Amino acid sequence: MTEARVAAGYLAKYVAKSFADPVDRELGSHRYDVAEGFQPDRIHFTGTSRADVLAQASAHLSATPSIVWDSAEAEDWQGPPTMWAQWGR
Repeated sequence: MTEARVAAGYLAKYVAKSFADPVDRELGSHRYDVAEGFQPDRIHFTGTSRADVLAQASAHLSATPSIVWDSAEAEDWQGPPTMWAQWGR
């Protein structure tokens, strides 16, 4: 189970990058920047389903995601079950 979580976390980063991004970026550029010496805290949510965890994250952010991608909706998906969400623009 731990291996699946690590793989999903790694994979989610690349799934997010595969979406058509309306902002042109140079190869290797970051999608966000943080101030020197600062790293945002991780927030963990645990639930009985992906929808439950998504609802908890939405409640925490007081917003619904602007984009949600779910591997269950991708016919050719061959990896572990994965969901990616973006809040904001």
